[in-house]
Amino acid sequence: MTAVSTAIPARGDRSVGIPLSALERGRLPAPRIVIETRFPFGLWRAWAYLTPALTAMVYPTPEVDAPPLPASGTGGGDGVGLAASGDDFAGVRPYSPGDSQKMIAWRLAARSDELSVKQFEAQGGGEMLLDFESLPRHMDLEYKLSRLTRWVLDAEAAHMRYALRLPGTMAFAGTGPKHREECLMLLAMHER
Repeated sequence: MTAVSTAIPARGDRSVGIPLSALERGRLPAPRIVIETRFPFGLWRAWAYLTPALTAMVYPTPEVDAPPLPASGTGGGDGVGLAASGDDFAGVRPYSPGDSQKMIAWRLAARSDELSVKQFEAQGGGEMLLDFESLPRHMDLEYKLSRLTRWVLDAEAAHMRYALRLPGTMAFAGTGPKHREECLMLLAMHER
């Protein structure tokens, strides 16, 4: 059990963060906590239990050295979009947390204090389908979810439109923080 101590001024309040480890993905309810004081002289202990009505969502851990995003597009058109991998270099953009280290422009980083990520031209409308069934069959479930989590983060960092298909459910093509959270929630809750 983790203990967190803080001093609260008279008639004051204070926010306290309580670290909580997660052993598995999915919904994580807040545990019962003990609030106690030994004020004023440390001779007596006054305490109470509190069970906050809060839950957190634990996403799968992103794969560390995942292969680049798949090259399949869902657009079916002849449009061109930006992708994290491809044949034609299109430039760089600022680094965002979660970007693959493979895509960092290391030569440019050596000349400046900021990280940049390489972008490439992609055919097929700039949309991508991240499909659970397209992953190798020998991979176990958690490893597949880990890879898809990495790809969702990489596609979002590259500002691509992407869809996510899992057995029994699908998130249609989109982009942005709301779409990323929808995809990560589907991955966290898969077969739970």
